[in-house]
Amino acid sequence: MKTNNHFPSKTETDQIFPEEKRHKTEQLLKEMGSIPYQMVLYSGVEHGFAVRADLSKNDVKFAKEAAFLQAVQWFDEFLKKDRKSAS
Repeated sequence: MKTNNHFPSKTETDQIFPEEKRHKTEQLLKEMGSIPYQMVLYSGVEHGFAVRADLSKNDVKFAKEAAFLQAVQWFDEFLKKDRKSAS
């Protein structure tokens, strides 16, 4: 399995991964050139929203569900290809 793919789901307000670090990460990924990445930024949620979501709030529920579906699509795209090429 290759480990050179990057899929972060980020929150607009995040003390652990603030805006400056987000921009630096994006810059580094662009400079690396050949590494596929997707960065998704969710508003209205905080760090950990995908595991500690208050599902009574529509924007939080939407972000949690969207992040899950995007992660599944990402892994399907890159991990399945890696497994096929390893066979």
